[in-house]
Formats: sequence, C-alpha cells, structure tokens
Amino acid sequence: MKKHVLLVAVMLISIASMAQSKGDRYVSGTLGFDSGNQTTILKEGAFSYTQSQPLDTELKIGAEYGFFAADNLRIAMAIGASWGSSPIAEYDWGWAKRNVIACSVNPSIAYYIRLTDNFYYTPEIGMTFERGKMSEQVDETEKITLPALGWAAYVQPFAFEFKVSEKIALGAIIGSINYLSATFSDDTNVKSKSEIVVNQLKFNMNESSIHLRFYY
Repeated sequence: MKKHVLLVAVMLISIASMAQSKGDRYVSGTLGFDSGNQTTILKEGAFSYTQSQPLDTELKIGAEYGFFAADNLRIAMAIGASWGSSPIAEYDWGWAKRNVIACSVNPSIAYYIRLTDNFYYTPEIGMTFERGKMSEQVDETEKITLPALGWAAYVQPFAFEFKVSEKIALGAIIGSINYLSATFSDDTNVKSKSEIVVNQLKFNMNESSIHLRFYY
C-alpha cells in the first residue's frame, strides 16, 4: 500500500514539474491559411462537363503575448491582420468575389491539459474585434468598397501545443466554431447613409493554423 502511495506521489510531482506554471510568459507569431477548390464532373452518355468553383480563401498573420494567471490557465492578447476572399457568382469573364481586409485585436483564454511528456491539449475561447474594408466585384472592371467594423466570439476545441524545449513550443489549431457580427457602412452620401449588417455562425472544421511560442 505504501509503495502505491509513493508511486502516485512521484507521478503527481512529475506531472506538476511538466505543467505550465503561474507566472510563465511567452511571445508568439501566428500564420493561418484556409482555401480550396471544388470540381464537379457531370456525365451524360459519352459526354462529360467539368465545372470548377473556388471556395473561400483566408490568410491570417499575427503576434501574441500571453501569460499564465494560474497553473495551466493562460490569458493572451493578440493583434493581427487578415485577408479573405469569397466567390459570389460566376459570369462570362470569371468569378465575382467579395474581399475583406482587416486589422484585429484578440483577447483569449486557454486551459492546458497535459497528454504526454511536453504535449498539451489547449482548448481556447476568445473574442476578436476587427476594423477594415470590404470590396465586392460588380463587373469585370468595377468594384464597390465599404468600410467594415465587426466582432466575433469563438471556440477552438481542437488546439494542441508541444514543448520542443523549455523555451520553445510549437502549436496547432484545427477547426473552430465562430459567431460573428459585421457592419459595412456606406457614408459617402450623408443624406442616404446605408449599412449592411451580417450575422453568421460558422463551423470551420477545415480551418487550421500553426504557431511558434517563445517562453521566457
């Protein structure tokens, strides 16, 4: 019995020594990319027709500072920039697209659960506040551009981090659940100001990002 108690105590001490401790800090860079293309082949007898359609494309870059307010509990603040493009409709001259470019501020909280030596499961929740502009293609040569302001709340249930060394960690996020609200305003005409308000719930299971964190 005493041997079992001693073994459990040693295991707990070992786990605690590998845990993220209160007061730990890091800086990080983030790069995320999401894109794709859908191809449909229609067959009728000896004839076939192939149709190709671009999917949403998004590129994100950013920097983050984080600290552990308690053991295994991380609070972070990130700033970033993003660019996104979504196909709207196909015309003779090609696909009309809606492009959004924005700068953001992103506070977040994550909890670290040790899975194996130096490997952690790190589910995260947070909010993002963005400001930027949206441009929408009207025809082959003309675009409409509107300033944009928005926010989003998100959950990242599949997030992981591997401590390469005491000072360096490599992490990955696969998929996210987002609720976003954005307002696009056309205030060029004071007498007839117009707004487009978009509210959206998104399950981005094909979205992924990687990050490198430097602890100090």
